[in-house]
Amino acid sequence: MTRPGVGPAVDAGTRRRLANGVVIVSFLNIAISQGIHQSFPLFYVSMLDDFGWSRAATAAVFSLSMFITGSSGPLVGFGLQTLGARRWFCLGVLALAVGLAATARVSSGLGLYLAYGLLAALGLAALSWSVHGVVLTAWFQQHRGTVTAIAFSGAGLGAMALAPVSQAFINAFGWRGALVALAGVAAALLVPNLRWMRDPPETPSGLSPGQKPAGAWVEVRQALGTGAFWYGFAAFFFVALGSFSIQPHQAAFLVDAGFSTTVAAAVVSAVGLLSFAGRLLFGWVSDRYGHVASATASSLCSAVGTAALLLMSWRPHIALVVVFTVCFGLGFGTRSPVMASLAATKFSGPNFGVIFGAMTLGHGSGGALGPWLAGWLFDMTGTYRWVFLIATVAALLGNVGIFLAEHSPGLARPHPAEVKA
Repeated sequence: MTRPGVGPAVDAGTRRRLANGVVIVSFLNIAISQGIHQSFPLFYVSMLDDFGWSRAATAAVFSLSMFITGSSGPLVGFGLQTLGARRWFCLGVLALAVGLAATARVSSGLGLYLAYGLLAALGLAALSWSVHGVVLTAWFQQHRGTVTAIAFSGAGLGAMALAPVSQAFINAFGWRGALVALAGVAAALLVPNLRWMRDPPETPSGLSPGQKPAGAWVEVRQALGTGAFWYGFAAFFFVALGSFSIQPHQAAFLVDAGFSTTVAAAVVSAVGLLSFAGRLLFGWVSDRYGHVASATASSLCSAVGTAALLLMSWRPHIALVVVFTVCFGLGFGTRSPVMASLAATKFSGPNFGVIFGAMTLGHGSGGALGPWLAGWLFDMTGTYRWVFLIATVAALLGNVGIFLAEHSPGLARPHPAEVKA
């Protein structure tokens, strides 16, 4: 018998076929869930008009969603380990679809926070890239950076595809009707998950003969005593702070600068497309040249993009919009597969999902703070300039965290090949 969340051992050919199916379903899960999530800037503009709230109060909905998504990391990792990949992802699909449909019916701030900020966010957490990273790194012992980048690139492609679709839905049905339509799109993910998602097969654990695996929370406590964990936590925090202080506000800033909602939707879509390309590119760079080289290049892209916005806050120009779109897009989300691959090299084992979930609390914290802080600073100063400066610095600090995590010890275990030998 196998423990929950781990499939039986299989031959090499079957393993390859099943693994390819898992990559495809992971790509679809991330594409749809993150595409919907990253379309929030378009709904944000409509919500501002409908509710008449301050930007901080409206952006706080996205902040709550990011907080729930990130802070549930250890719980999500434990749920995946307990229920297995297929059942866990199907639960996530249902929570996301019901949350979006419920958001379309809200008439108060509390209802909006509960429906989108809590219920839909729990679905996003269950379908998050970090959870898929745990499953994928268990399936693949080699080329982890490339494989996770392929699956994670779905976030970029999903944003590229769903941004114009969401805007078209909003134009045709209003933002509430658009959310109902997107709930239907999310629910369709049940089909591929039930058909092709599989738990990773049993693999050598790296334990000595007769040695029992440590409990999940025991290993989390051990991981908390390592530098790699805390530097990774800090890297996640600063990367998310820099990215998500910009992402939900980008459409509002462009509209404030005099550009049309069509241009804003095109930028959101283009950022998604370039993020798709960037994840593939920097995942390949990670496998070929190392985590630090990949993270440095993507961090510089993000910093240049947010610096372009800083300049545009004084002198709006379409050329600066292009620089922002290209550079921010190439850097957006591209450190996630790098961090998943890096964490797997430091903390691989049967409890990796819970440890990685705890590490991604940094991402949830930074992602929760960023949208609200950006809205609050705008409400206080009437400009996003301080936001763009903070985002630029945060992108560089995130890279420092990745560098330090790479050069710090994790939980030492023998390589599976050594155990087999």
